[in-house]
Amino acid sequence: MLLPLRLGLLATLLFAGCYDTSFSERTPGEGNAVVNYTLAQLRDELVSEEMMIKGDIVVRGRVSTDDRGENFYRTLFIQDGDAALEVMAGLNHLHNSYPEGTDLTLRLQGLKLCKSRGTIQVGRPPLSGSGYRVDYLASTAATLDKIICRATTQAEEITPLEVSVAELHEGLCGQLVRVSGVRFSPLPPVEGEAIDRTWVGDKRFVDTDGRSIHTFVRRYARFAQQEIPEGQCSLTGILQYENIAGEECFSIKLRDKNDCQLSPLRVAAVGTASALL
Repeated sequence: MLLPLRLGLLATLLFAGCYDTSFSERTPGEGNAVVNYTLAQLRDELVSEEMMIKGDIVVRGRVSTDDRGENFYRTLFIQDGDAALEVMAGLNHLHNSYPEGTDLTLRLQGLKLCKSRGTIQVGRPPLSGSGYRVDYLASTAATLDKIICRATTQAEEITPLEVSVAELHEGLCGQLVRVSGVRFSPLPPVEGEAIDRTWVGDKRFVDTDGRSIHTFVRRYARFAQQEIPEGQCSLTGILQYENIAGEECFSIKLRDKNDCQLSPLRVAAVGTASALL
């Protein structure tokens, strides 16, 4: 019985050619849609780079990002267990309506999934001729309310997954993670150029064994022009996998400047201060 049921659910997800972009007409806060799919199922069944959704699929997840630092622009991430989804919402100041830690339900009928930087995105099908795989979901709050519903009114903080650089793998992409014991280690600059120590762009960090991980900060983020601190630190944010300077590598997209925390000083047994952890 399980196989026919699974195939039946998958058949509601996939379709080719035209699609129905209509959504149920419901007012904000009218109540939660019945969740009938998990984020893990979406991840496991997205076997190609993109997929349309025809059936009335409803998923649920908890918000793991905050756009007040403006490193996340008109987009938010939700996660449930070990699966995550980037929601191309399309509005600014999403933290006001969807605070970090809030449970959301999403109706995905008529929308499109695609893979980007190792994570799954959901948005509207792009217009003909667009160079993007998915477009933003809405330009007004009223339109977005037809797709996203807050399942809880009280936010519950998500604890980042503690992981080392050596333990990173693509299955973790999209999740909120924390990597500790790394320090800023830029590659040698082009002759005549100085090392850029601000957060803007892709920045390289290494652990004590020389394994590297990058961070990504938008040029327009509030903390982009601040200097990266010296010493060992922890990095918290959404894990991604992308091509940086011709190399496939893992990258953490920070939410704000507080997502980089210096490691505390360790005091040696004889009472003398040691180096930073």
